[in-house]
Amino acid sequence: MNQDKAIADMSHSIRNLLRTIIDPLENLKQEKVFKPVVVENALRGANLIQEIVNAMNLSSRGSFEDFRYDAHNHADKEKTNLHSILLESLIYSVGNMFDGKHFSKFVKRYFPSKSLFKEAKSEWTQVSQSVSLQEIVPFLEKYCFDADFFFDNAANYMIGDNRDSALKFLILLQELILNAVKYAAFANRENRFLHISFTDTPEQISIKVTNPYDERLNIKTSGIGHVIVRNFSKLLDTEPVINRKNGVYSVEIRFANLWKEE
Repeated sequence: MNQDKAIADMSHSIRNLLRTIIDPLENLKQEKVFKPVVVENALRGANLIQEIVNAMNLSSRGSFEDFRYDAHNHADKEKTNLHSILLESLIYSVGNMFDGKHFSKFVKRYFPSKSLFKEAKSEWTQVSQSVSLQEIVPFLEKYCFDADFFFDNAANYMIGDNRDSALKFLILLQELILNAVKYAAFANRENRFLHISFTDTPEQISIKVTNPYDERLNIKTSGIGHVIVRNFSKLLDTEPVINRKNGVYSVEIRFANLWKEE
């Protein structure tokens, strides 16, 4: 039943996204003057569709052994580390908060005035090019939320992509962090925060994302994002640990240490 609903949700979302492509292009046919912004919105919609389909496809393919293989076998040109993936996922998630076409209700919460939006977007264009968390945190605390990030140790864990493991981690962490950034927006600014923690032992890795949420909101629990998180967790032979209490929402992914030598 949950799987049927997830498929229905995905189909509904894809239909909605297709309208963001079809409508602008149909309107463009009627225009005598070329408008780059119309094409830009259509391309953004197309990329979102591609991301959803790619995520759903990869989330149902592979195994824990594939992750182990890529943890122990990676060429220099394809390897990355979990710190880089977490940072890239954070930048991706915050960047979506400037997309008024597809994330308008969250954009309005973070940037209630046009002048604030323009100011923040101008700064974000520069800051988002950084590969340093220390340069990104001041922006987040100025415009978005209190930021507590503890994932320095994640840089020690290299992962290859021969069996799509780096990409799978990227999609999983993007989904976790994007959801947190989105729903943190509904908290009052003084109560708004984002915590990301990475802990490691010889036996286990844990990645936890925590944010405030408005208990009055009806947050979907069987939509596309949640299905993607659960499916990728299954590939890691685990289940996400989800907690909601006193206006705080957290998701933790605990999995066996892939890098442990057998």
